[in-house]
Amino acid sequence: MRNSAIARRILSTSPNADLQARGYNLAMGISILRCRFGDAQSFASQAREFAEESGVANIRLAIMGNSGTLYFETGQFDRAMEQYNNALANASTGGPHAISSLDNLARIHLSQGRLDLCRALLERIESSTLEEDDRQSYAHRYSALTWVQLLAAEGRGDEALSNTTKLIALSVRTGDSLLVKQVQLIRADLLQGLGRTDESIALLDEVVPGLLPESPDLYAYSEQILACALASSGQPAGEAHHDRAARIYAALGSVPKQVALAATWTRARSAESGECKIRRLEGENPEITSTVKIRQLIPGLTAAFAHATRPEPYAAGYLDILHTEEW
Repeated sequence: MRNSAIARRILSTSPNADLQARGYNLAMGISILRCRFGDAQSFASQAREFAEESGVANIRLAIMGNSGTLYFETGQFDRAMEQYNNALANASTGGPHAISSLDNLARIHLSQGRLDLCRALLERIESSTLEEDDRQSYAHRYSALTWVQLLAAEGRGDEALSNTTKLIALSVRTGDSLLVKQVQLIRADLLQGLGRTDESIALLDEVVPGLLPESPDLYAYSEQILACALASSGQPAGEAHHDRAARIYAALGSVPKQVALAATWTRARSAESGECKIRRLEGENPEITSTVKIRQLIPGLTAAFAHATRPEPYAAGYLDILHTEEW
């Protein structure tokens, strides 16, 4: 982000509309990844202005894609679909902008429960994949991530879990460290959903220390997974982790993530087995004891808090852990 800001300052004294549009689009994309949606909106306006001045089609497509993602994250789904459809209509068939637009449209359908429409769009992407090298591109990697999420939504958890193994290997091979973390967290979520709670929390214990401090949404997702793991095991400690994730998502302003949290939390609470309920009511400790698991996760939470450039979303949740009655 610092280099991008330097480039924009240089261009302000030596104007070049195409390069300025690219600089502001880059800043918008980085801001979206960091969940700084207010900053992203400001950069989007400037990117569009310079793109119109430049008349370069490629950068206009890229700006449409980022704008769509910004609208999606802030819950403006109709406007997001408009941006993606406009980009798709003007992109080369099978090209990266077309693939990204199809994937982003699929994600909107997935988030709103239109699984058949999501699958149809992902199959269009799959039919355009002619060579193995295509699968290594950014657009195809992230469409593979959407496939995993679709399989999970369809109740095909084992197949989705198998696909995460392949996607992690691909992400490592292409040096996409952010995608590696995202898929590892999804894998932990899938394990939790399949009743393999020990494995899920063990994976969280491994992943959380390495979460990018610039991505508080990933930290919140780890809290969401832990909350559901504890709730499905009949442990009331899951409530605190759920509340922590909810506060972070609300602070970030990500509407889809808040909706997803509500849905997964409802499923986790309804999945609590009768045996777990009996053990909880009788005061017995379930197999997954939250005190031990929270202690295992503390080093990672400490690292995320200490190195974050945005400490605010972490602060309340971190203090919650330190003051939990189970310590």
